[in-house]
Amino acid sequence: MGSFFASLLGSAGLKALVDAFAGPVESIFHDYIQGRISKEQLQEKLQEAILAAFSQVEAQYLDSITKTYTAFIQVAAQNPAMVKAWSVVLYSQLFVLFWHQFCIPAIVALGVVDKYPKAALLISTSAPRLTARGWDELCEASKDIPTIGLQFSVHESTDEARDALIPFKGKMSLREIVVAGEGWYDLTGRNPFFNYCAHDGNETDADADRIARLFNPSVFCATVSVVCERSEGLPATNQHQRDLATSFASRLVQRGFDVRVFDPAGQDTIGGGCGQLWFVQQWMKDHPDQVRPSIGHGMPEVHAPAA
Repeated sequence: MGSFFASLLGSAGLKALVDAFAGPVESIFHDYIQGRISKEQLQEKLQEAILAAFSQVEAQYLDSITKTYTAFIQVAAQNPAMVKAWSVVLYSQLFVLFWHQFCIPAIVALGVVDKYPKAALLISTSAPRLTARGWDELCEASKDIPTIGLQFSVHESTDEARDALIPFKGKMSLREIVVAGEGWYDLTGRNPFFNYCAHDGNETDADADRIARLFNPSVFCATVSVVCERSEGLPATNQHQRDLATSFASRLVQRGFDVRVFDPAGQDTIGGGCGQLWFVQQWMKDHPDQVRPSIGHGMPEVHAPAA
């Protein structure tokens, strides 16, 4: 504690604090020893003395700082180089403030340039439940920048199956995703996407019917993803996985959806998604202390039969 006050106040400040505190304390203890005040009064007067000493030192420091600042300003005002330097700093900062607050918005409003002309972003999300403010900010950015897209990682046709695949409790249900996507569509006029990973257990007509009952084809577009193999020794994808994806994509097309098939073949390409890049998988194997194993870690490998 002593070193803390010493570093905070410095030796001169600490001496001033001791000097301001010593006199009153001596008188207080003299009265206590003589029996003129009780123990409770001693504690009260010590507290008052401490506060008074700090207030006195604070006032002295404030006076010293004020005099130093005044002397600096007087010297600077008499130095032509300092006057020019401060003028440049002041007016340059005022110009930057004026340019960003008034000029840029005016240029954009008049249509001289496009707002964020090179911005392009696809927000692909598992749909965590955002706060109202977070959702409003996302929608506002999407409204301002027409090249922002939105895609929800749905992947399954029921909440139960999706919960097993994405065991994250703080995410939207399928119904909530529908409401959020339709609101985004109403605000931006652009179609949101949902992403669906087709596998042997979820590419039936019943799955397609459930999706069609939830998602309005006139609002949502669909991405059907090919599931990649997880083993380095197997192909990144095989024909069986592609057939599953194209089969389910056809079912969705029959139900009125605009559909694209996403095939991240080649695990080292930028086209890989959702942790399927091979170098990401390899990094996780090389750094097991920095990652948490997935639910399927240690279980027997299951993959589609080779074509």
